[in-house]
Amino acid sequence: TENPEGAATSVEIIIAKSLTPEESWNGTVRNKKSTILKLDVAQAGMIHMLVEGKDVCYSVQKSDRITEEAEETLTDNETNRSITSWSAEAGSYLISVHAGENSMMARVTITFLSDSEFNELEDDASEDLAENTEENITNPLSDEEMIALGYYKAQTVKQNGADIYTTFTEDAEPISHLDHGQEIWVKQTQDKVWAEIYYNEGTASFVKWDDLLIVLQQEKDSGDAVDTKEDHPTDEESKTDETESAIEDDQNVEEKTLPARSIKTSTTAYGKEYIAFGTEITLEAELENFTDADIFTVQWQYSKDGVEYLDAQNADTLSYTYVYSLENYNYLWRIAVTIEESPSVDNTTEDIPAEDHTVGDNTTVNNE
Repeated sequence: TENPEGAATSVEIIIAKSLTPEESWNGTVRNKKSTILKLDVAQAGMIHMLVEGKDVCYSVQKSDRITEEAEETLTDNETNRSITSWSAEAGSYLISVHAGENSMMARVTITFLSDSEFNELEDDASEDLAENTEENITNPLSDEEMIALGYYKAQTVKQNGADIYTTFTEDAEPISHLDHGQEIWVKQTQDKVWAEIYYNEGTASFVKWDDLLIVLQQEKDSGDAVDTKEDHPTDEESKTDETESAIEDDQNVEEKTLPARSIKTSTTAYGKEYIAFGTEITLEAELENFTDADIFTVQWQYSKDGVEYLDAQNADTLSYTYVYSLENYNYLWRIAVTIEESPSVDNTTEDIPAEDHTVGDNTTVNNE
């Protein structure tokens, strides 16, 4: 198009995925760069779009009527989802999705519902609203407040998820189940094998540390939250001569030792304001609380859009070095760890999130 002064103006849009109302989409989106999806509507009618994800912003515009300041919707901070319905014309719509201001990245699922599915979901939402007051596994506090109370944010690390128990006796039977990758808040118990799940009220429930990966905890000797597990002191802490004080010291030492797996990632690009093309950048990962019995492989992966990740060649060790170039300057990086639980269980791949490292103008090395 041309403006009144005669200067040509245009908008370049990169479509990550084309969809129809019969399809769904899931992927990872970034904070400052929107992922654009194209929805092709064959016939005019009502569209019900369900967006699921924590701290996800999105907007919908007709492809031939795009404005720079589209109205955005943020997923609900309690249910982590939102539904947008509109009377659609035949043609194409552009769906812009990105992480909210409180998140560097976010995982999102978009599903298009039929009228009957939408009505059923609305009915379920009304019932859930009444039941939410009785829901025990809730978190009304901030991450900092939870950490100050001695809790750890964890996610289920095994492919089959994790079972929940009301007791941690040998003959305990599971009462519920957590899906793979689900995040929960937990704290230590007197038994090294078990963690207690955060409950706002009601009966306590437990999960095995071996099924979890710690993703957020308090840094040693600090009130700051970190997403890696730090080394903790052992029995060398000072004790008083009084028996009661000695027992208390032992308990304090015990509470600082976690049996859950965790991982540290780092990059030589971190903290640099400028990186010249041709510079070698090293990505490193350190696995913690993985035992000699764990059978696993690692693979560094990169992505151009935060959605589709590809394996980097010869990048199957904990340290990987690549040459920074015009081709890869904006790649997103992550490490995938595949754990084989037992010879009879299929391998599972975990994408271990870490920090985003901005290293100059439009120059980002991101270890997801």
